[in-house]
Amino acid sequence: DVAATPTYGEGSNFGLTAGGNIPLTDSLVATVAVGYTWRGTYKTNSLGEYDPGDVYTLNAGMGYEGDNDTIQLQISFTGETASQQNGMDYYKGGNIISAVLGLAHAWNDQLASRLNLSYGWTDKNKVQNLGVPPLVKEIFNSNSEVVQVDLDTTYSASNFSIGPTLGYLKRNHNSWNPGNPQYLSAKERWTAGLTGQYALNRDTSINASVSHAWMDQDANPGAGTPATTTKSWTYVLGLNRNF
Repeated sequence: DVAATPTYGEGSNFGLTAGGNIPLTDSLVATVAVGYTWRGTYKTNSLGEYDPGDVYTLNAGMGYEGDNDTIQLQISFTGETASQQNGMDYYKGGNIISAVLGLAHAWNDQLASRLNLSYGWTDKNKVQNLGVPPLVKEIFNSNSEVVQVDLDTTYSASNFSIGPTLGYLKRNHNSWNPGNPQYLSAKERWTAGLTGQYALNRDTSINASVSHAWMDQDANPGAGTPATTTKSWTYVLGLNRNF
């Protein structure tokens, strides 16, 4: 939630995705896709040999592109098989339903804005009953709902583009068991930054961004940590090359 990147190591993952586009009109396209990710076994100090559940995803979307406006809507369903500890069912994450709406408008030939809205809901997990299988659903849903809003405006001229970015994220309540190392507290995060791109030639470009985040996070009763406010900077530098 701070840097929007994974923080926990895993074993080898292997994923396959298949999908297609269905043109409905000259400006309206539907998309469908299915995906499956096999997650390999790895060892941890606390869990021994751990085999995380495999993940399957179903996606459906719709996209519209006009002269100055673009609209994209995507709805996804994600489920996973049971994770095992030393060959025994240990945990099964709840099914996830998410929706993403993207809006873009070109004000003129140089100026364009984009707004992305996303919402994610996760069902109750299945956990061991009194510390042993079979897995049963939690009494209370320990997973949080997540809302995220991102807005940017870009000015483009000749071989460069630059513009401000704004973001907001809200995780509505504490999730996971407080004693779990992957515990996530309820939080609100605001970000503001600047992003840009410079084309060196037709096939190569450099992109860079800098952003500042402010995040208010609830206490973690399991670890005994109080409510906190986090302030952070994120710097990104990348190179794109088309072959």
